[in-house]
Amino acid sequence: SLLRFEPAAYSQDIEISDAAVSDYYQAHKDDFMRPERVKVSYVSLDANTLDTGAAPDTAKLRQIYDARQQSFGTPETRSADMLRVAIDATDGASQARTTVSQLADTLRDDKSADLSALADDTAGVTYRQVTDQAKADLPGAVADTLFSMDDGAVSNPIKTDSAWYLVRMTGKQAARRPAFDDPDVQARLKAMARADQRDEAFAEQSDTLEDLAYQAPNDLKTISESLSLQPQTSQWITAEGGPGIGQYDAVRDAAFSDAVLKDGLNSKVLKLGKQREIVLRVAEHDKAAPKPLAAVADTIRKRLKTEAAADKAAKAADQALAALRSGQSIQQVASATDNARLQRLGYVGRNGDNALDRSLREAAFAIGLEGKNEAAHGSDAAR
Repeated sequence: SLLRFEPAAYSQDIEISDAAVSDYYQAHKDDFMRPERVKVSYVSLDANTLDTGAAPDTAKLRQIYDARQQSFGTPETRSADMLRVAIDATDGASQARTTVSQLADTLRDDKSADLSALADDTAGVTYRQVTDQAKADLPGAVADTLFSMDDGAVSNPIKTDSAWYLVRMTGKQAARRPAFDDPDVQARLKAMARADQRDEAFAEQSDTLEDLAYQAPNDLKTISESLSLQPQTSQWITAEGGPGIGQYDAVRDAAFSDAVLKDGLNSKVLKLGKQREIVLRVAEHDKAAPKPLAAVADTIRKRLKTEAAADKAAKAADQALAALRSGQSIQQVASATDNARLQRLGYVGRNGDNALDRSLREAAFAIGLEGKNEAAHGSDAAR
């Protein structure tokens, strides 16, 4: 049988005074330390906010339109019937070459022969039909041959690293490209041009930022004025984290480095993704210190209340144990003790019994049995 005294059941009437909270705080300040922290000033070069200058002219848009044809419309495609003869690594290429040569002879005599039936009748041969395939979607040698053929023509054998091919072209579709003046095309071209301008400006200013970070390491003024970047200040950042730019490992590592924190220098250029770079320096520095009492008073009060409730539960358990050893039954003690909860478990095993925590099982089997038919008692502070 198990008589439980849960600390939570003894907490209702416990009141913790302000004086007790203050005394605990004074005695345990090391438990409530605020970590070392900094605020950093920084300049941020962000590609997404760069002024890319004047809108691109027609000549620039035409240049992009001609250079990036695949970005507009659909490419030229081909449809075809194909026979594939795999090259068996164990037999070498000779058998595959013989087979594809025989198939080529058959198609030379009858260009309209059923390729699917030929594949079914010939060992090691597979048939495939492709429809409206772009050149990039086919094996290189096969694509080069197919896109040089006329409709209905049959190729000579084509060899790749792993197989021989025979191809019969069954159709083609010319590339389709919307006109340069199409409104959707114009919108896309202008977006591409602006992206190009932005990337060029970012690359140029990134180089300048790198140079200035090295040449003027003692303040951000030179960088700010040269690149028209307004200095910003972060919120408090610790070595473990922080809001805003404090979320980046690179920022925290730099801010707490000896060169930046102790020597007061600018950081090197820090890359925050592909399109943002910053240079920072420490603006404010607070060493580790105890948190104010007001900030931790509620935590201390809860801790003291929990400890007091655990003490009351332990005292109730000690009194109950003394009553049991004096001869009272466990049912009598449970009925006479507030907040005690009685469980009748019956037999429990020494190992792996889920009815009891491990510490309770060990405590149960540690109780010395004084007589065959006499009850024996013990206690344990289970967690």
